[in-house]
Amino acid sequence: ASLGRCEATLLLTHYHWDHIQGMPFFAPAYIPGSRITIYGPESSGRGPGHWLEEQMTVPYFPAVPAQLCGVSDYNCTPFEPFRLGDAVVRAERVCHPSVTLGYRIEEAGSSFVYISDDEVDDATPQQLQKIIALAQGADVLLHDSQYSEGEYPGHRGWGHSTPRMAVQLAQEAGVKHLVLFHHDPSHSDEQVEALADEGRSLAGDLALSVAREGDVLQI
Repeated sequence: ASLGRCEATLLLTHYHWDHIQGMPFFAPAYIPGSRITIYGPESSGRGPGHWLEEQMTVPYFPAVPAQLCGVSDYNCTPFEPFRLGDAVVRAERVCHPSVTLGYRIEEAGSSFVYISDDEVDDATPQQLQKIIALAQGADVLLHDSQYSEGEYPGHRGWGHSTPRMAVQLAQEAGVKHLVLFHHDPSHSDEQVEALADEGRSLAGDLALSVAREGDVLQI
């Protein structure tokens, strides 16, 4: 991360380790003058401040939460639309173990939907309809596609999808561009590309790409 001051809002989907373990090492959070606001779901009656600070305790980490002088505010993500500057943000619970959110961000007529961890085939019909509504007509949907169809049966209930599931959700929601995401750490680049080809074979007119580190998406 940059060592300079930072003014930013972070939207956390949930508190599993692979989504929060970078926070204690986020340098701008320690710099006076930074203004970092963090939103995250309420889980077990507690918000993001509790769960992020709990990982910064002995013996896990030497710095203490009070040293995060650049973090100005913690907020539980509301389920009603809320504004961040000129953007409108909406959250919905998705199908993943523990309380996990997907986010929709709209600004100037464009929309981006971020659903990092979601098992489409394990969602209840009611839950699936809410997720489809969150993604409805999005310009870009970034969605979990961790497993191949062959791998999925051994990981059912883990809260992750296949390219087929992501494509079906995107098509049902009328999404313009689907970006496959949350790659399995054990997969090689070649395996990730094979999963993308698996998705493209089902996508029809739906634009489909794969998330890569450093990507910038123009919406």
